[in-house]
Amino acid sequence: MKYKANRKASLLEILQEMAPNSSKNTLRSWLQAGRITVDNQCNTRANTEILSGQEIDLGPKAIFLRRAIRVLHEDDAIVVLEKPEGLLSVATDFETQATVHAILKHRFHNRRVFPVHRLDRETSGVMMFAYTEKARDLLKAQFEQHLVDKTYFAIVEGEMALGKGVWESFLEEDDFYYVKSARDRRNGKLAITHYEVLKACRNRSFLRLNPKTGRKNQLRVHCSEAGHPIVGDKKYRAASNPLKRVCLHAQKISFSHPLTQRKMVFSILLPEIFNKIFELKNLK
Repeated sequence: MKYKANRKASLLEILQEMAPNSSKNTLRSWLQAGRITVDNQCNTRANTEILSGQEIDLGPKAIFLRRAIRVLHEDDAIVVLEKPEGLLSVATDFETQATVHAILKHRFHNRRVFPVHRLDRETSGVMMFAYTEKARDLLKAQFEQHLVDKTYFAIVEGEMALGKGVWESFLEEDDFYYVKSARDRRNGKLAITHYEVLKACRNRSFLRLNPKTGRKNQLRVHCSEAGHPIVGDKKYRAASNPLKRVCLHAQKISFSHPLTQRKMVFSILLPEIFNKIFELKNLK
């Protein structure tokens, strides 16, 4: 259901115009489920100010696959989904079946599904796959040209000063699959992470992370080597694990559709469990 606003109003008011027979609770449930987009960008805030001419779209009910994988968008070329923590993106030498990639292929009786990027097993959040080789190649070109914007949120150990900064190093992986900054940059691959400290208290800090490169374990390594490992990330020297998971979440991704060139933006809510450490609002 698409609707073009003809006046300035809150998003909730516009939704009431779109669906006059639906209760406010129902409208808010659509927002929380990620079904509402404003000018092609997912929006979950009822009080968002909408301007005349903006397009609001009510998407279909959420589709869930095995292992609580939520489909955010799907067409003939791509699928965008929300990966839960604890699930591999693609097969490894040690695991070939319990992966997002395998679940997608099995869903369509082993149709071709092409990985475009990955999230670590320990990381939750938004990611995508391609359904054609052409779409895969065009999306990978966007990644290589740094045209894909990704936003992560992390809770790290230690209280950091509020503000922004950049971590940059050359990462290498040893024979034990441990990633670290190389002493000799010729042995590593350039990794750049922009970060912003949004909140700090009780020996914890809440960060927004924007990786400009996509190296394996990049965010986890950069946080750890800065002296602030991500909470729960024992591999990279975290001392605490109160939530029984690594507190890293891929919250947002934006890119151009590989076939239509339409700007695509997908954002999802922070895991509610993060509120056990910080009282967090759903940040954009």
